Amino acid sequence: MIHLDVWTTKIESIGGCKYYVSFIDDHIKKVGLLHETQRSSVSTFFEFQNNGGEEEGCEHQMLRPNGGGEYFSNEFSEYLKEHGIQRKYSCKYSPHQNGVAERKNMHIPEIVCAMLNEKNLPNYFWAEMVAIVIYIMNRTPTIIVHCMTPEEKFTGKKPDVSYLKVFGYIAYVHILDKKRSN
Repeated sequence: MIHLDVWTTKIESIGGCKYYVSFIDDHIKKVGLLHETQRSSVSTFFEFQNNGGEEEGCEHQMLRPNGGGEYFSNEFSEYLKEHGIQRKYSCKYSPHQNGVAERKNMHIPEIVCAMLNEKNLPNYFWAEMVAIVIYIMNRTPTIIVHCMTPEEKFTGKKPDVSYLKVFGYIAYVHILDKKRSN
């Protein structure tokens, strides 16, 4: 089952987005993300499916969106029918019924806000921060998948995180000796 939800902000990102759609695989708890400039998320789901949104050897059989209306189009219904995917809506304005996606979409912005505030970055960097947060979440062990990372459960290989640095790590530009002035 894939839990999905659209998150909205009033602040436009650098790329012009005001929305992101999170996709949470119920089996491995891996989070997928796509940014959107419009609220309609049908094309976003197609992109998610076509870009490796499925666990190897496993096809999604159930989709769990909220009843917000983004997933009611005939095109989307036909696509799901063609691929044998069922929809199980939660009631509109009842976030507790789509708890997995709703909790994730509350947790992600809280972390993003903390990161932006910690380094005094402007709020229009939110989309980049969301991508970083989800990248780290997918590489952080969780008890739900037996102390493995969602990425490890997905690929079968423990992810290498040795290259990760502290967010906002101070970096210096190297200037060649012959170009330096005293």
